Amino acid sequence: MPDIIDDQELKDREEAADALAGEDQKHFVDYCIDSARESRESRKDVLDAMSLLWDAYQNIMDFGDKEDWQSKVVTNKPFAAVERAIAIIRKAFKNPNYIMAEGVEGGDKDMSEEVKKAMVYWCSPQKVDFPRKFSNAGRMAMAVGLSLELIPRWENGMLLDWTEPWKILRDPDALPGEPWSGNYWIHEEWIDKWKLEEGEKDGYYINIGDVKPGGTPTGIQDSKEEIEKRKQMFWDRSKYRKSVLVREFNGVVLGRDGKLLLPNAKYTIGGQTLIRKPSVIPFVNIRWPGSSFAPIPHILRYDGRGLI
Repeated sequence: MPDIIDDQELKDREEAADALAGEDQKHFVDYCIDSARESRESRKDVLDAMSLLWDAYQNIMDFGDKEDWQSKVVTNKPFAAVERAIAIIRKAFKNPNYIMAEGVEGGDKDMSEEVKKAMVYWCSPQKVDFPRKFSNAGRMAMAVGLSLELIPRWENGMLLDWTEPWKILRDPDALPGEPWSGNYWIHEEWIDKWKLEEGEKDGYYINIGDVKPGGTPTGIQDSKEEIEKRKQMFWDRSKYRKSVLVREFNGVVLGRDGKLLLPNAKYTIGGQTLIRKPSVIPFVNIRWPGSSFAPIPHILRYDGRGLI
């Protein structure tokens, strides 16, 4: 189990986070957007390759320029190659003892058996269905080189969400095979505006009224470039359905001068508006909820290689 920050330190950090959010909400927005830009630009080649590999797995390939002799060359179709690999993984989960629990740090006694019982219960097909979800994560990894991001959460019981690897923006300095390394982890999704409004009614989000294509919470007139950038964060999916680009930031928060503000915090922005105030992540080792893996790790970067 992860180490947890002691109550006094957690309280001090929470108070600091509240004070900072009250003083300069725009800084948190700018910091998240700039971190997302840094991550995307550093991974542009990888993300472009992922797009091509994902199409190849779905058998969307253009062979219009093939010569006659090339048409006689037979190769494994990407889909078949990936599915054969996944069949091996799924077979491994038929072992009822696939969950191995080690001793739990920080306790007065070895809790491994209790932990194993809990994991077996929650990971069963009737609950989280971990074997199927891990196999699907592996399927993505075999195809594009990085698995689906697996994100556990608790909502009247344990749940296991997942999202595509290109929707997770990691610090370029994240280490190979270490999902909680680097300065930050950003999860971005398009979320319907009505869902954000309902979340505000429940007290989960704030400032949803300021989440709109035109204008800013400060009322300052922006340049044409800034206005165009903001428009790209809104998606009219139909005449009635409107979605917003929502980013959840987790990790180290730096000030405008580059100095440390918060060592490990999380907050959420919608478009260019802070919609969930910064709060301190109480765990020391598990710095954010998501984790992923590569079938063939790269020696220098987090993204690896797949079968294709």
